[in-house]
Amino acid sequence: MAQSFLKRMKEMVSGPSTIKIGVLTTKTGPLDYYGTMQVQGLELGLDYATAGSLEVAGRPIELIIEDDAGDVATAGRKARELIQQQDVHILLGCVSSAATLVVAGVAQEYRRLFLVEPAAADSITGEHRNRYVFRTAASVWQDAAAGGHYAVEQLGRTFCFVAPDYIFGRQSSAAWRQVIESHGGKALDDLLVPPETTDFRPFLGRILDTGAEVLVQSWSGAGHRPLFSQMRELGVFERMKVTGGLGDREGRHALGLDAVGMVGICKYSYTLPRNPVNDWLTNEHIKRHGEPPDLFTGGGCAAGIALVEALRQTGGDPGAQALIPVMEGLSFQGPKGTYTFRREDHQALQPMYVVEMVPDPEHPWAVPRLIRETAPEETAPPVTKAVTVTEEYVIETDQLRREFGALVAVANVSMRVRPNTIHSIIGPNGAGKTTFFNLLSGTLEPTSGEVFYKGRNITNLPLHRTAHLGIGRSFQVTNIFPNLTVLENVRLACQALGKDNFKMLRSHRAFRDYEERAWVVIRQVGLEQEALQLARTLPHGGQRKLELGIILASDPELLLLDEPSAGMAAEQVPELMELIQSIQRSGNKTILLVEHNMNVVMSISDTITVMHQGRVLAEGTPAEIAANEVVQSAYLGGLYDLG
Repeated sequence: MAQSFLKRMKEMVSGPSTIKIGVLTTKTGPLDYYGTMQVQGLELGLDYATAGSLEVAGRPIELIIEDDAGDVATAGRKARELIQQQDVHILLGCVSSAATLVVAGVAQEYRRLFLVEPAAADSITGEHRNRYVFRTAASVWQDAAAGGHYAVEQLGRTFCFVAPDYIFGRQSSAAWRQVIESHGGKALDDLLVPPETTDFRPFLGRILDTGAEVLVQSWSGAGHRPLFSQMRELGVFERMKVTGGLGDREGRHALGLDAVGMVGICKYSYTLPRNPVNDWLTNEHIKRHGEPPDLFTGGGCAAGIALVEALRQTGGDPGAQALIPVMEGLSFQGPKGTYTFRREDHQALQPMYVVEMVPDPEHPWAVPRLIRETAPEETAPPVTKAVTVTEEYVIETDQLRREFGALVAVANVSMRVRPNTIHSIIGPNGAGKTTFFNLLSGTLEPTSGEVFYKGRNITNLPLHRTAHLGIGRSFQVTNIFPNLTVLENVRLACQALGKDNFKMLRSHRAFRDYEERAWVVIRQVGLEQEALQLARTLPHGGQRKLELGIILASDPELLLLDEPSAGMAAEQVPELMELIQSIQRSGNKTILLVEHNMNVVMSISDTITVMHQGRVLAEGTPAEIAANEVVQSAYLGGLYDLG
């Protein structure tokens, strides 16, 4: 209650914070026009839903748009950068289905809502779905369900299929085949063609040789024009019916009148729906861009409207935990009419259109004429069982933030630490490393954000509670009892988390189990010879070992070690690092390490996170961090050139 009051007071002074939406689109490559439609539609949808204010619940909306070039590696990298460097709350994309699946994993990893538009592969909301993914785009199954049944009823009983040999094409062809066969059609051949193909004649010849009555094509992008031109050249349209997904306006213009007579499905055309949203979209698109909206513009618009409606219902909270329950089952009005996010898989059910391409009396190309509009439930995809490939993270944070007055010590840090690894955090003084540790261990409470330990939310648990859960913490300054012996220090730590820790009147000799455990730990850290010495008489390196032993006494699964080599002589450091590595290997423990000694960090770490001014600057393997130009400039100073 106090925190929400302070948040409201802060917003009264500084204004509400911006809702940031990271958009992954394709600006370069053969699908660049799809990206243009996606973004233009999204911008118009947000404008329509907010009545031009681009605000929801008093919070401004900002789009941060990145080009993934249709490349999976680029899409994954840019999604991470949008979250880590731009602090986006929501992801939206992509044009490529393969890139979308990669970004879906990033969204799950960072607990961000990911709204998919316009990628269509079934597996996105099918077997590879996760709870953070919603989709306004129609899936290939919805295409096939609308067109396949009609094709069997009206076009023929025997079929061939042709599609590009990548995820969209394979899944589209499979969906059409399944629908057609379920309605009594027969598949004679199924061709998957390299997506860069420009000469389709050998494939078309093979299709004609089958004697099939109908060809189902599932092509996208630049190959449309040569495919259809060569169909006309070889007489395909005279010898069989051609159906499938009908392309965008650019493609239809390129085909000219070659497309006349085709019957297929259309996701969206501005001429088909009759409703106020589509009327507004059409008029506004012409006003802004000089032409009507196109194939994927409607989906982009629907995505913008859906986000605003959901954010309105959460009171402007863009967090996935707030949005997911609101969006499951959400219905809203878009350019095609009513869309509904199905609870089971988050796929938007929506109207679909079966059309015939007819001559445009005013232009030398074909336009779609509506044959049939299918209701949303008619084309609902089957709900498939999700294949969950999850990796448990020992500890993870989501938008963790700590402010000290006007100073932001930790600025919306999202980080995950994998089990049984050594994960180091580096950065210059004042980067926020120790404050971040204090937030993880419960020494400090965050201003906002969350901390999860093995999937459990431990955000506001105090230090003694996190210790009982299995998190051990060291500090920059050695934290021992100087006037107790080494054995007494470790035994007391064993007793602190034991079931008899409040039986203060019993002799310590009654607690033999604790003493036996203490001796095991003392041997583990190499202090057996010094066990009966007072802790204050140990050299600094020995005191650091003792502190490590105190942490190990509780047998934690996660060790948070804050600059363990600080103040040690150079010759003592390798021994301590070897000890840390042996603890991690032998005890199946995870170690999160803050350390300034770069030789140490580079030699023992599995993963390194670089912090700078309270934010995550970069993350990767030691080799990746050493080669990162931004890290070199901001921190390493060119000292580690591993290239």
